[in-house]
Amino acid sequence: MDKTYFHNEGEKFGWLATSSEVVEQEVKAYQKLEGLDGIHLPQRIEVPEGGKGPTTTAIPGKEVPATGFFIEHLDVSAKFKPKMLAVSADSSLGDGISSKYNNLSPAAKNQMHQDLQAIDKHIKDIAGTVGELTLTLDPASGHVRLLDVGPSKGQVGGDELAEQALKGLANLVKKCPQPP
Repeated sequence: MDKTYFHNEGEKFGWLATSSEVVEQEVKAYQKLEGLDGIHLPQRIEVPEGGKGPTTTAIPGKEVPATGFFIEHLDVSAKFKPKMLAVSADSSLGDGISSKYNNLSPAAKNQMHQDLQAIDKHIKDIAGTVGELTLTLDPASGHVRLLDVGPSKGQVGGDELAEQALKGLANLVKKCPQPP
């Protein structure tokens, strides 16, 4: 089953509907990644089956599946995959991230670089946990957060993902240099 995200405007959490198997994989991945220093994840809330979560997520005319978990709603307007920047940050994707970066405060720019360094430091552990590396930049704080943390179709990205992500992150840092 694919993942479907349900969110009501103005609520802090949304419902990520998916199969029990994917929920289990995501929970295990979160547990591995939460222990990595400097790595930021969206807040996740497990609700026992039949329990009530922090939101009344619903989509008019669309039934919301019961299997899934609540996850913090993030601004994903600055979402990117480092492996897509591996060849060059001079692409529309790189330009989009650099545009968001240019609008950050100096403190947020420094935070972004600290988070990128933490991802670089832990890339082997991350790539050994996730299927693909998807990141988002919080325009208020500069925090870089990992999205979609589970394996892809049960498979982790491994060494190939780590290598491509490192190249992409290096290209991104060239395009978005740390302020003095």
